[in-house]
Amino acid sequence: MQRLPLRLRQQYIPPWPQIGLVPRSTARGARFETVAFVGYPENLHPELASENFARRLAALGLHLVIPLPAAWHDFSDIDVVLAVRNFGRTQKHLNKPALKVYNAWLAHVPAVLGFESAYRQEGNPGVDYLEATNADEVFHALKRLAADPEFRLGIVAAGATRIASRSESHLRRLWMDLLENQLLPRYARWSRDVVFRIALRMAGAVYERLLWRRPAWFGESEPESGREEKSHLTRLIHKKDPS
Repeated sequence: MQRLPLRLRQQYIPPWPQIGLVPRSTARGARFETVAFVGYPENLHPELASENFARRLAALGLHLVIPLPAAWHDFSDIDVVLAVRNFGRTQKHLNKPALKVYNAWLAHVPAVLGFESAYRQEGNPGVDYLEATNADEVFHALKRLAADPEFRLGIVAAGATRIASRSESHLRRLWMDLLENQLLPRYARWSRDVVFRIALRMAGAVYERLLWRRPAWFGESEPESGREEKSHLTRLIHKKDPS
């Protein structure tokens, strides 16, 4: 969806998943208790950060945590990932990758995600992740996962199948093809052809002027998340017991 205009050459390569990712511990078995928002506290939607939502989760036997950035790779004690930037369907977040769903698939945990173009391009809502566009949909998605272990396992299994095509070996092959078969031959031509260098420089100037100075052409501007209920957010921040 971010294809470059003016027929400029391009090749899409999926992003690398979280470095050093630690999957959910098999010792947790069928436990379903911990909902993790793997991000900065201020980016959690105010409705999801509220005491009222916390009480609704508690009625399901769930609690929401926000891991510290140093632990964003560690899914060992996480049972479900929550990654909703904003509610509704008006913002597709064209400038955001699908890393949240990649990491959930690799960690063998289900994910409840917002309406975003990257998630929908890579996954299938209702099959390998759940989609929510408001607080009630988030709650009902978590309620269904909590009440139906077989459905939960099905979501995880479907995600494991999807991520197989995004393995490190697959990504390495894509990078090698880009470097060896496209960029190096193009650089060789650039090195020996003065006219080609001038044409590329002019095209690059046009590209920079039209696009990077017009970021809205790539997607929607990001609204600032609300900062209400900071005291509750502070309690949500999850620090692991060093023992």
